[in-house]
Amino acid sequence: MTMQKIMQLHYSRPINDLRLLFFHGVLACLTTPMPTTLADVKHAASQAMREASNPAPVTAQELRDSIGRDERLNWLEDVFDGGDGYGGYTTAPSSLPFTLSQSNNYTPLSLNRILLSYSYMTQGLVQTVIKQPVEDAFRGGIEIISKELSPEEKGDLTGIIYARKPVELGHEHPIRHMMTAMGLAGVDLDDSDIDANKETQCWARLYGGAGLLINTDQDLSSDLDVEKIGAESPLQFIACDRWELVLSQINIWDLTERCPFNYYGQRANRTRVIKVMGEKAPSYIRQRLQGWGMSEIERCIRSINAFVKFENVVFQLMDEAKIDVFSIDGLNANAMSPNGTALMKRRIAMAQGQKNYQNSITLDSKDIYEQKQIHFSGIADLWEQLRLNLSSALKIPMNKLFGQSATGFGGGQDSIENYNSIVEAIREKATPCIMETIRLRAQQLFGYQPKFTIRFKPLKVLDGNEEQTVLTAKQDRAIELFTTGLATGKETSEILASESLLMIDTEVLKGTREPVSPQAEADAELADKNIAAKPKPKPAAKK
Repeated sequence: MTMQKIMQLHYSRPINDLRLLFFHGVLACLTTPMPTTLADVKHAASQAMREASNPAPVTAQELRDSIGRDERLNWLEDVFDGGDGYGGYTTAPSSLPFTLSQSNNYTPLSLNRILLSYSYMTQGLVQTVIKQPVEDAFRGGIEIISKELSPEEKGDLTGIIYARKPVELGHEHPIRHMMTAMGLAGVDLDDSDIDANKETQCWARLYGGAGLLINTDQDLSSDLDVEKIGAESPLQFIACDRWELVLSQINIWDLTERCPFNYYGQRANRTRVIKVMGEKAPSYIRQRLQGWGMSEIERCIRSINAFVKFENVVFQLMDEAKIDVFSIDGLNANAMSPNGTALMKRRIAMAQGQKNYQNSITLDSKDIYEQKQIHFSGIADLWEQLRLNLSSALKIPMNKLFGQSATGFGGGQDSIENYNSIVEAIREKATPCIMETIRLRAQQLFGYQPKFTIRFKPLKVLDGNEEQTVLTAKQDRAIELFTTGLATGKETSEILASESLLMIDTEVLKGTREPVSPQAEADAELADKNIAAKPKPKPAAKK
């Protein structure tokens, strides 16, 4: 094959670059078995130049055969060739994985601590994605249910886990030494126990994992002895993200290692950390994440990028929405003169100053002034679609993300139900941490660990009429238990008081008086009436 045809097959155009022709002439001489001289090289180059000036025809089949199939994936001809109708492939082009593979991220974002931290600080959208479901999960408070605790004890226990407490770390405490050495002495450690639990859930969603550190006056590297926690023992719960706990190279999943965690240089026993995992990753990716979960931002990074990019485009369009164009006669000639640039700036400044406070501009007869404006038609629809895509990726309703009211016949009820499933999942992850927090606080307050469960408030917020309907139904059920004899008057009063339906300490609630059942009172009245209506027996006649 001639040199020119080789070049045409690879570049599909005539060759005009003399240096490239000369190079290929040298290459042709080097590949021939004959002795090569400078004259041979010149002859090969001149021959290639002559063939370039009179290009030989290259058929489509020759060009096609010279290019690999991987380079011809987008050829329309490949879609229809082959006996299978799929261009030689056994799968339709729309089902090939190339587009999907190019849309993936092969470096987990969960490993980029710096990017996630600054995005959380800077981007309000990221902060909303992380915090909003956690705030909704803890909204309304937590109810402690236990038969071993009196209502007063449950109230005290609930109050202490919600109360902000002063820092209980003495100056000699290892954590205090560590924080002082690192310049972290001003870190807020006096959050309530519930605040620490909420923060732990937030870090788990942001970084893919977190932990609740149990800090007492016991050695942090030793097993936690719950029985030694008393009324005088300091007890603090510290929220830590995954990066604050694994600053060492120890595998935290090695059960033979008693101190797999390292909190800023302080080795922490595994009994001192309650782990909270993020979204579970596939096994192949889990190894790269060191066993932790994925960040919530991981699965919506494309939607967030599209949203942020669109915001930047809108701001650029706003900057360029109205542009003044001055066509000045002799602009190029004046620019070459020594004072031309300064004179042109002065001329434009005069025109700009006139249009600020006047409705007309004075120009030379050869000068032209026009104003170009950008129209924003269609941007609102695109903006709405991007927000919808972002809401779908996050499974968070638009009214939660952007404060936009739901529209349509359903009023957004379906999207709220889907969002509630995410909140319920957060509550399930938070329950072990909250249970352990309450258990240790009960040990500190009462000296023992009662059996208890916790209950979150319903996610659905009732209006005034709906709330009254629910309270009335609860009262009717309690009274029905009393009328059927399944509960005593005191027990019924306690039920009503627990539901905030009985606001005062009545005699029945105190147990000093047993109420009369309405049915029993009605039966007694009916019996009295029957007795009164019964005719009196006539006295016997005297003989």
